[in-house]
This record gives sequence, C-alpha cells and structure tokens, in this order.
Amino acid sequence: NGYKNIKVEDKYVDIKCTDTVGKKIFFELKTAQTVKSAIREALGQLLEYNHYPNESNADKLIIVTKHEPEKEDIQYLTGLRMVYNIPVYYQYFDMNKKELSKMY
Repeated sequence: NGYKNIKVEDKYVDIKCTDTVGKKIFFELKTAQTVKSAIREALGQLLEYNHYPNESNADKLIIVTKHEPEKEDIQYLTGLRMVYNIPVYYQYFDMNKKELSKMY
C-alpha cells in the first residue's frame, strides 16, 4: 500500500506510519465481534493517542478488524467525519487474500 516509516506498538498505538503523500496514520487493530463494537472500543483509544495531552499527531485514524462493514457501519463512520470532523476510517483485513480492504 506504499506505507512508510512503519512503527509497531509505539506509544500504545498498534501501528503508526505515513502514506505516499506524507500523511500520518494511526491504525488500531481490534478483535471485536462486530464492526460497530470495534468502532466503540477503538474510537476513544485513537482520540486519546492522537490528542492527549494536547497533541495532534495523526491525519487519519483507521480501525481494522477482519469483518466487512455493513451499510450502517459505513454511514456511522461517514457521520462521525462530517458531524464531528474526526478523521476516522475503517478497513478490514481479508484473511484469505492477506490484504487490507479499501478504506471506508
């Protein structure tokens, strides 16, 4: 995917990296049973890692599980970005193909 400067488990963030245009990305990996519960579990963590205590580190916050999102999950994430201006996204890891999905 062209990610660079990859760091694993750095200051509690599961994965930190930069994309091809230099944007900083934090990935939070979750084993939750649903995408909705993964968002619930990860969102507070990602906001804390990105902003506490008065910092702003990442340009994108990405939650990753092995589950493909439902229409409602995508609508929820879109709403969080629009209403609260939180740069939170979702990707799932396809266990068969061994690759990340597109970004939702």
